[in-house]
Amino acid sequence: MLIKSIKLKNFQCYYGDKHEINFTEGLNIITGSIASGKSKLFDAFYWVLNDKIFVTGKEWVSTKNLGISIVNDKAKYESKSVDDLIETSVEIAVKTTAGKNSKPIEYIIRREYLISRKSMKDCFSSSAWTTSTPTLAVEYVNQRNSNQEISQGQEAKEIIEKLFPSKISPYIWFQGEALDKLIVF
Repeated sequence: MLIKSIKLKNFQCYYGDKHEINFTEGLNIITGSIASGKSKLFDAFYWVLNDKIFVTGKEWVSTKNLGISIVNDKAKYESKSVDDLIETSVEIAVKTTAGKNSKPIEYIIRREYLISRKSMKDCFSSSAWTTSTPTLAVEYVNQRNSNQEISQGQEAKEIIEKLFPSKISPYIWFQGEALDKLIVF
């Protein structure tokens, strides 16, 4: 399996829709200084796949109760009128094969969250926004490179579980802060 790319739009510290990282086969390393977005990039992967983010001291937290805090602050601040809509989304492209002689299968996994300005109160207050329920979709990329949605909601979760089994999740998706739980000293 190869994670081909990740695209972020207004997710946590990633403002706008110009954030895309392409990966290659083999080892890919993300480096950066403190507060450069490495942990938020990690959260983006985990959010799209599991609807959770890592919060130091609390571990994995469901984003269901986090509301507008997953939406980029600059995007909220730049909202200037009632009914302004902000899209927060993360999309990953995955390439996998079913067997040695089979052709690769590509999927696009996308989670999206929309908020709409309902009042001109403090833009960082959740009472100023109407929120949607996050949506999850999995698309199949066919031979002609056109996407075809194959599932949403629970069906999408089942496809993701096959691609990224939750049993092995702690070993492939972990924050440095949680490393001691994986290693028995």
